[in-house]
Amino acid sequence: MDLLVSYQWGRFGPAKREILETLARFGDDHAQVERTSVGGIALVHTVLDPRDIVRRCRELVGQASAFEYAIKWVPVDYWCETDVEAMRRLLEDKVRDQIGANETWGMQVEEPGVAPATPDEITLAGDAPSADAGHH
Repeated sequence: MDLLVSYQWGRFGPAKREILETLARFGDDHAQVERTSVGGIALVHTVLDPRDIVRRCRELVGQASAFEYAIKWVPVDYWCETDVEAMRRLLEDKVRDQIGANETWGMQVEEPGVAPATPDEITLAGDAPSADAGHH
C-alpha cells in the first residue's frame, strides 16, 4: 500500500527518518520511503492501511513536534498514467461500482502551468452509463 508524503524542500533525509519512525510506531518496521521526481514529495510503501495511517497521523498532530518534516500524508488508492482518459478508465473500472444509484463522484485534475479556470473534470454517477471527461 502506498502514500505520498509532502516534506520541506531540501529536507528529504529528516523527513524520511520521521516517516519511518512514525510507521514503526504504528507497526510497520519495514516501510520504504523513496524520493520522487517531484521535489518535496516522497513515495512511501507500507504494509499498513494508508487511510488508517492518515487517521492516526491526525491524532498525533496535537502532540508537540509530532511532525516537523513530513507535512502532509495522502493515501494512494490506485496508480495510472497521467492523462485524463487513463484516469477515466481507471475510475470506470475501479470506482463506479462503489457509487450508489443516487450518488455522484467527481474529481478535478489540474496540471501545473495550466490555467486554473480550465481543469479537466471526471464525473461518475451511480445511475449513469459512463463517465464524462471534459473541460469547463
